[in-house]
Amino acid sequence: YVDFEVGYAPYIKKAAEYSKWESFMKTVTSKFNKKLNYEYPAHLHIDILDAFQGKGAGRALVQTLINHLKAKGVKGLQLSVGGDNHGAHQFYEKMGFTLLKDYGSIGRIYGMKL
Repeated sequence: YVDFEVGYAPYIKKAAEYSKWESFMKTVTSKFNKKLNYEYPAHLHIDILDAFQGKGAGRALVQTLINHLKAKGVKGLQLSVGGDNHGAHQFYEKMGFTLLKDYGSIGRIYGMKL
């Protein structure tokens, strides 16, 4: 067991330095996002500590959410990820998400029709 606060303290400090990410998130709330929210009304956010990555936990969590949303009749799922987070890009693409918008090193938006 890794204490969440201790495990994510370096991440939180680093995230505070990302003014580009703030700009990206403002862009996500633009007109593009209104269309996106209609087509992909559910939003996914997941963080897995490094020590637990690559062991199937993320895949199990995401698949559980997908199954639940499908059972509820939700038509689409979206997520945003940092542009330099190449491991996450590969993970979401393997899970079947489609790249909807690429903002380069700032971030990417992925979606999945359910």
